[in-house]
Amino acid sequence: MLNDLILPVPVLMINRRAALPEPLLRHILKNLGYPQELIMSGQTLDGAEKMMIQHLPNLIFYSAFERADLDFIKTIKHCCPSSHLVTFHQAAQAELISAALQAGADAYLLDGASAEAAQQQMKSILRGGAALHPQLARRLQQEAFNSAGSFAAAGQLSPAEQQILQLISQSSTAEQAAAQLKLSAYQVDGLIRNIFRKLAALGPSA
Repeated sequence: MLNDLILPVPVLMINRRAALPEPLLRHILKNLGYPQELIMSGQTLDGAEKMMIQHLPNLIFYSAFERADLDFIKTIKHCCPSSHLVTFHQAAQAELISAALQAGADAYLLDGASAEAAQQQMKSILRGGAALHPQLARRLQQEAFNSAGSFAAAGQLSPAEQQILQLISQSSTAEQAAAQLKLSAYQVDGLIRNIFRKLAALGPSA
């Protein structure tokens, strides 16, 4: 177990349509120090809602591959307002990921990521940060510099946040961005998380 990670428990995986890579997530969480008995799984939305009310999970995984899937995020946040919600998407779904973050997701994971990449993303999330991939960085960058965009309407991102978006949109990794900006991994995690918080503050997209 890594001492720099926060391990919120219990964990709930909402695995409707078997869309989550549950064995991989369980393996990663075990490697990071999670006892298996504190990891629950719900196969239906009704069942997941009952589990949330009964167990009040602090870390929730939920797959959102369609726009309609975002509706349940409101239920998750109503049942467990202080929980850490990680949504699961395909890499090409930058618009949907952005909408999930606006709806209340704290971070996201990508379908098809290697076990090593997924574990690194989980480490970032459990350090209080978040992962960011180039497609989403490019979309958020367009929002930040478009006078009609939601970010621009709510206030510009900080210079450091703009630099992070610029570098990752050009396919730099978070580690490469940290080295180029002379920042620590923790600082980059925090900047990405701040970007997501500003996005969430805009509220759900139409």
